Amino acid sequence: MYCKDCGHKVEPVLFVPSKCPGCKRPLDYAPTWVPTVALLVLLAVSLAVILVFRALSLPLAAGAALGVALGILAFNLLQVVLFRTAVMTCDSLTAQRPAACRRQGSARKLSAAQQIEVNLAQVDLPKTSLQEGRRLAVERPAPRAQRRQAPAPVRPRHRNTYDEVRANDAAGIAELGALSSSIVKEHFDPIIGPEQNDYMIRRFNTPEAIGRQLGEEGYRYFFVNDPEASASALPADRHVGFVAFYPRKAGELYLSKFYLRRDCRGRGLSRDMLAFVADAARELDCNRITLNVNRNNYQAILAYEHLGFKKVREEKNDIGNGFFMDDFVYELAV
Repeated sequence: MYCKDCGHKVEPVLFVPSKCPGCKRPLDYAPTWVPTVALLVLLAVSLAVILVFRALSLPLAAGAALGVALGILAFNLLQVVLFRTAVMTCDSLTAQRPAACRRQGSARKLSAAQQIEVNLAQVDLPKTSLQEGRRLAVERPAPRAQRRQAPAPVRPRHRNTYDEVRANDAAGIAELGALSSSIVKEHFDPIIGPEQNDYMIRRFNTPEAIGRQLGEEGYRYFFVNDPEASASALPADRHVGFVAFYPRKAGELYLSKFYLRRDCRGRGLSRDMLAFVADAARELDCNRITLNVNRNNYQAILAYEHLGFKKVREEKNDIGNGFFMDDFVYELAV
């Protein structure tokens, strides 16, 4: 099996690795009963050895140590067997190495430009970023003295335009609810499952929930307009995504929603969306933007890291009804 991100071959010998040996991304295996069965095998082997030592009147401490060692070995070998027979699988692995990661039939460490090429296939960045990445990969950095003297870059005007939705805009809130539910349903069903996703849509993305966020919780919602749409187009045809944020504590702007329709990704719109949110943060005297992203949402994680966010911690939050949000927290200084 091969890592979908870096193309490194994942080859279990005495144990199944929990991280990709190449890019160090966590590997989450399924089905969920496999670790339980492997643990039961460990306990059974350990107990069997202890009982044999007891029957032979041998030291129980030595029997326990040997039993645990053999149990751990059996635990790992069982997982290796289940992995090799394709009973235990992982969504982050593929049977064939990605084409961008192939070289004479063996995995290798990718160059900076090649890694950009692999990642661009998964995140919302314009294809011109590939040429820029190749240039940066071969360019030598400027001397420190020159970097200090370089003028500050001029912030470009926003390429996109944005329509704010107010708490009394019933039609806008209804459109937000429909667009949000459509994007979230399509994107998150494969990641967290339809049952939890439907529960979260009912709790956070219905028109009633959005109206409450606007009226009582300090949220601000903005539709993202397609820059290529006609000025006379209907709102539903112009609106291709939206952002939602609110100041959570001193100096922090929390980015709650950052959604873009699938058919509009790959055009560089998300970078302008982030620039818009960063400008809003500065206007609100916030010096950083934070957000939560599901730890298994690899596509979004790559996109946020390309946009400059850094992971600062992990969180597991109970959202009720037996469900949890198992997230990474990312932060961007502005």
